[in-house]
Amino acid sequence: MKKLMITGLLCVALLTGCGNSETYEAADISDFDYVISDDSIILESYEDSNKYLEILSTYEIDGEKYKTNLDEFQVGGGPKTLVLSEGITSVNNSIFNGSDIQSVFFPSSMEYLYDDTLSYLHPDDGEKIHVYYAGTSEEWYLLMKDYETERQS
Repeated sequence: MKKLMITGLLCVALLTGCGNSETYEAADISDFDYVISDDSIILESYEDSNKYLEILSTYEIDGEKYKTNLDEFQVGGGPKTLVLSEGITSVNNSIFNGSDIQSVFFPSSMEYLYDDTLSYLHPDDGEKIHVYYAGTSEEWYLLMKDYETERQS
């Protein structure tokens, strides 16, 4: 029930824009710097100024479908809201470094998320960062992993 309520509330807030008349669509592949490797498209950075960024789990280029890889991706300073589509399984540990993200949505397909990834989120004075997850609270705790550097291990 929690999963449905959180997902439903996020969808309502994102679709209505919380009173904003702006429409929200997933980012087009042309909005990214990327590299194609085998069956994956490795996104590196976002090059548009939209405050809302939805990243799809696959992108089609010239009739070929590529699975989205976010292992090198940095959000950057433009977006305030990041939505990762169902099917995305992992993100760069420092995806939020230098970002202005205020709201982030993680799909239940995420396989792991390092504990220090969220430490890169920096709220404005008096503001809170909103983190949404499509899975259950038990799955969220299993998703979180301790980050160890090579020196620590």
